[in-house]
Amino acid sequence: MANTNNNRKRKKSKYGKKSPNPKFNKKSFSIFCMFISLLGFIFLILPNTGSLGDFITYTNFKIFGFMSYFVFAFIFTSFLFAFRDKFKENLRVFNIIFILIILTMAILSLKYLGKNLNISIKNTQTSLKKSGGFLGTYIGFYLESFIGSAGIIIFYILMWIALVKNMLGLSYKDFLSKIKEKSQIIGNILWKSYMKISNKIKTYFKEKNLKNKK
Repeated sequence: MANTNNNRKRKKSKYGKKSPNPKFNKKSFSIFCMFISLLGFIFLILPNTGSLGDFITYTNFKIFGFMSYFVFAFIFTSFLFAFRDKFKENLRVFNIIFILIILTMAILSLKYLGKNLNISIKNTQTSLKKSGGFLGTYIGFYLESFIGSAGIIIFYILMWIALVKNMLGLSYKDFLSKIKEKSQIIGNILWKSYMKISNKIKTYFKEKNLKNKK
């Protein structure tokens, strides 16, 4: 009886052990995504890539328009930072860049917008490589109706300011003081240049008047 109980315990312990769950390999996934994005970018820039390349190129230009190049570059850079374990610390910067890409697509599609969304999409189809694609048209159409083209441009400029501020690692107070400091330096340089040119012009006309009097 003791032997049978021991055997049962051994069987239970043998089959009761669960195999450890395979861990998600972030490095391998990052390399794979970098490879795919690089491959997609190559398909965009090379002229003859076969039917597969034509399909990938057309699909990307249809969705993202001119910004297709930047979308692949953004994906590649994001996973490069993830591979180097630096994505989380730069998450805010990547979020702002993502918003800038979306806004750029919307701005590129503004001149193709019509009275309704269907007309806007038809207008975009005539120039996929120059517009913001279907995605940019959708975003541009609804944003333009909500905040207008002026609002889109203002928001776009603010996002660029936020990007520079975050890349420099400054607070808004320090960033504004830096802008003030730099603008004063640039203003002084421009004023000195203006005064030099103005004095040269005045001297030239004075000398010319003296020659005419003689």
